[in-house]
Formats: sequence, C-alpha cells, structure tokens
Amino acid sequence: MRKASILILFLVIAGNLPAQTEESQERDAIFLKLELLKQAYAIQRGYVLEPELAWQHDRVNFNFTYGHSQYKRSSLYKELDYINKGNYYQFGLLYQIVASKQYFAQGLFIGMQVSYADFTETGSIIFDGPYFGDYTSNLEQSNKLYSLAYLLSYKKMVSEHFILDLTGKISTVLDDYNQPHFPVYIVPGSGVTNIFERPEENSFMTGGLSVKIGYKF
Repeated sequence: MRKASILILFLVIAGNLPAQTEESQERDAIFLKLELLKQAYAIQRGYVLEPELAWQHDRVNFNFTYGHSQYKRSSLYKELDYINKGNYYQFGLLYQIVASKQYFAQGLFIGMQVSYADFTETGSIIFDGPYFGDYTSNLEQSNKLYSLAYLLSYKKMVSEHFILDLTGKISTVLDDYNQPHFPVYIVPGSGVTNIFERPEENSFMTGGLSVKIGYKF
C-alpha cells in the first residue's frame, strides 16, 4: 500500500511539470528575424530590408541572411552626391558559450559569418561653369565583395515565441577593391569601410551592431 501511494504521488508530481520537462528537452528551434537598428539608421538616407532565417540545434546556431539596401549621402568626400544600392547574402555559424537554464536558445554566443555583397555605387560631381553653365559628371562603379566577420551575440527570449538578438561584429573585406573613380564608402551588410572619408584610399575593416527581433516557430 505504501509503495502504491508513493507511486501515485510521483505520477501526480510528474504530471504537474509537463512544460518544464518539455522545455528542458527541447534542443531544436527555427527563428525568423528582422533587423531593426539598420532600418532606423537608414530612414533618412534610404532603406534596408534584412530578414534572417536561423536554426539552432543544441548549442550550435546556423543562420542565413538576405539583404537589400539603398543608402544616400550628399557631399561625401566633400564633393560627391553618393548612392549605394545592392544585395548581400550572409551565412553565419555561432556556438553558445553561456547557456540559460530557462530557454536553451537563450545565452551568449560567439561565431563567424561569411558575407557576399553585389552592389553599385554612383556619384555626381557638379563643376561650376561661370560662362556656359554648370557641368555634372556622373560616376558609377560596381563591386562584388566577400567579407568575413567575427561575432559576439546575446540572445534573449522575451516571451515563449519572441527572441531579441543583440550582435556586435568586426568585419574585414577579403577582396582587393581599388576603384578608378572614388574609394568604396560602404559595403552592404558589413558596414562603413571608409569611416574617416579619406578620398585617396580604401579601408578593409569595419565594425557594427545589429539589433534583431525574431519569432520562434
């Protein structure tokens, strides 16, 4: 009788903990995320669309990002009316170094990301013409560049299905991209590479911060 009572008590306790048991055993999840910070930054200068599809298996996070952006800047390099437009594709691999006991997908991650950007830069320069009117010179250059980024990311489940993703990165462009008209100013998906606006040289390293909100399926 005593053994039967203990067994019944055990089954009752176990039956009251289904959510915790299921959460502790869950090791796979798929997320769809949208970038927020870049959209806020580009509101006055253009637009950015950057959805990310991520899959986390145990402590490993795989993600694929497609981006489309347009960026405008007047008086770049003191004289250039600048437009940058193009697409980029990113594949990232992260590992969870600090895990959460509450949600397996929550915690601190480190990783790397490969990025490919295919974009066009155009610029217009107006030369004053006191006798025959002003003259406008239109410049255009195309770029196809690979970049490698080192990532540090903190992911937090703000509810059962929504996740907040804060990621800092340091990127380096892997290709030589000297251009005949003017230095590359920004590489879509990687960031501003010529932050000091030096008209005589290109930079190969940049950094950035990403803020994403995602939904867990």
